[in-house]
Amino acid sequence: MVNHKLIRQLSTFEKKEMTKFREFAYSPFHNKHKGIQQLVNYLAVIYPHFSEKNLSKTVLQKELKTEKSIDSSKISLLFTYTFRLLQDFYVQKILDEENIFTKNIFYLKAIRLRGFHEFYERQLQNLTLTMEMQGSDFHQNQYWLKAELNEYFSGFPSTENHKYLVEKQAQLDLFFMTEKLKDACEMYLRHQILKVPYQLNFITPILLEIEENADFYGAIPTIAIYKNIYNLLIHKDLHQYHLVIQQLSGKEQFLPKAELENIYNYLQNFCIQKINTGDQSFLTELFKIYQSQLSKELLY
Repeated sequence: MVNHKLIRQLSTFEKKEMTKFREFAYSPFHNKHKGIQQLVNYLAVIYPHFSEKNLSKTVLQKELKTEKSIDSSKISLLFTYTFRLLQDFYVQKILDEENIFTKNIFYLKAIRLRGFHEFYERQLQNLTLTMEMQGSDFHQNQYWLKAELNEYFSGFPSTENHKYLVEKQAQLDLFFMTEKLKDACEMYLRHQILKVPYQLNFITPILLEIEENADFYGAIPTIAIYKNIYNLLIHKDLHQYHLVIQQLSGKEQFLPKAELENIYNYLQNFCIQKINTGDQSFLTELFKIYQSQLSKELLY
């Protein structure tokens, strides 16, 4: 069983993760199967020393003590069930560690479906939005929030409550446009490096929409910056390069770390391309970018 996908994935775990998975297996809410609990407990004991010897079916039959003997086919089935629990563990781990906002939205939905209006509006007041960080995830979270509020307030129809449907659509547009611009940059770069064809729908009308409403979209950090990065990649225009640098100086405090890493990588690659064509002035520009990445802990 040492080559089972369950063991291969558990082999990548840190000790803390293995401990948490064992706790997860013993949580009655997530798992009540005694056989799974015994197996996970045994795996936690021998972790990280998974070997042919301690995972042979003969050894497992002795270690997994039950009222009835376990044959080899049941051991295989137990590993399958335990792997399914591991999948649930991954999902719960991400919810617990990476997206507290999503959990709050799920809680709002739960109390809405049960008609707890007092608790709903109290929770809504306590739901703090990180307004400083306005990356792609921000607009996605805002879309989920506005969608949930539209569902709730549709039970109290009024001209005032109609705004949540409008705001839902607005956030969907911003999320869609941001992701399309990001993907357009990445797809063009891969096209240049890997020489693979690509087709990106809607990018032309998106660029036209931004141009016609420049003041509005200029205030949306990701849209404003990725639009200029896309133009930089397509046209190799130095004005676009300096425009992105200028935008970063005024908007980078609003962007999460992952977005900044991505943006600085595009600028870094552009500088390297210019250096490779013989423009030595971009050695200084590249050095400045490295300095900025180091100061913001984006480069180690």
